[in-house]
Amino acid sequence: MVMIKLVFNGEKISSKHVKKLWYEMKPRKPFPVIKAYNVVESDFYRILKEYTEHLRKHNVNAYSLAKKEYGFIGDFHEKYGFIGDFKNVTAVTIYDDKSDIFYIFRNNNSPYSLDYDLKHELKHIYNEDYK
Repeated sequence: MVMIKLVFNGEKISSKHVKKLWYEMKPRKPFPVIKAYNVVESDFYRILKEYTEHLRKHNVNAYSLAKKEYGFIGDFHEKYGFIGDFKNVTAVTIYDDKSDIFYIFRNNNSPYSLDYDLKHELKHIYNEDYK
């Protein structure tokens, strides 16, 4: 479903590190293909906006996804044009079903540790919350 071209400033997060965190969760599923990036804050929010717009165009209910994640809808939808709350969104996972690759984008200014954000996103992948 994902067909958006993303250009951003950031650094790739080691696949070895992501894999180590996956296996720390003691999953019963094999490690999928995951590419993770620490992204400059302005580009991170642009990615969120573009992805939300993409979901909307393909009739994916971004409101229900946000409600599932946060339990509420952020109040800045009109201002920024997408759903969520800046202080709560520190990483996002985008699944490309054509290539069967998960992309994790993390705000490089996250107040949380790299491992915390990655583990949170890995749980979404494991639980198939991206669908």
